[in-house]
Amino acid sequence: MNLLGRKCLAVIDGVLSAGTVIEEYRYNVVMLIPEYKKTKIVRKDNLVTKFNPSAVKRLEKVLK
Repeated sequence: MNLLGRKCLAVIDGVLSAGTVIEEYRYNVVMLIPEYKKTKIVRKDNLVTKFNPSAVKRLEKVLK
């Protein structure tokens, strides 16, 4: 899975954050996330790389 340079959503400490993958390893990626001062190491299991438009609309309704 080539994620280098892609924008992804990641679950970090129970919070959904958006950022860019700057390094990729076998099980982890290093992400640059604007909310954090330092880069974050994230397990690939905690990444969202594909978006389902209907799920996004449902999530928007829940968060309003």
